[in-house]
Amino acid sequence: DSASNMPLRAVIGPGCSSDVRDVASVAARSEAGGQDRLFISGSSTADSLTNDTAFPLLARMSTPENRLQVAMARSVAHYGRTRIYVLHDGTLWGRDSATAFVDAFQQLVSDGTVLNPNRMEFSIADFDAGRLNVTDILDDIGQREARIIFAAVNPRMMRAVFAAFDA
Repeated sequence: DSASNMPLRAVIGPGCSSDVRDVASVAARSEAGGQDRLFISGSSTADSLTNDTAFPLLARMSTPENRLQVAMARSVAHYGRTRIYVLHDGTLWGRDSATAFVDAFQQLVSDGTVLNPNRMEFSIADFDAGRLNVTDILDDIGQREARIIFAAVNPRMMRAVFAAFDA
C-alpha cells in the first residue's frame, strides 16, 4: 500500500527522440499535471532536445546528432567526396540527424553538393501504407549517380532499402 503512494522520481527511457520529446517537454509535463520527474534516455540524440529550458530534467547518455554528424561529414571530406545523397525519415531524430550532417558537410566541403535537396525526407506512414516504393528511392539514387548515401532512417525502413538493393 505505501509503495503505491510513493511519487515516481525518475524514469529510465524512452530511447526514441520523438518519444522523449513527447514526455519530457515542458508542454508534456504541464499536460501531465506539472510532474517533475527526471527522464534518463540512453539513446535519444536529436539536437532539439538539448534545450534545457524546453526539456528540464532530461539526461541523455548518447552524443547529440550535431557532434556525430560533424564526424561523419569530416570522413566524407577526408575521402574527397563532394556529392552526397541524403535520405531521412520524418521523425524528429531523422530530421535532426540529416540537418546536422548537411550543415556540417556544406561547411567542410566548399564545392559539396546534396544531390537531392528537395527530396530528402520520406514518410514512414507512406511506406507502411504502401504509398512509398523503396525501388523508387533506389531508382532516384541511381539516376543521380550517387556513390555516397547518408541515411537517417529507422531500422525497418533501412532493411527494406537493403533488401530492394540486393534484389
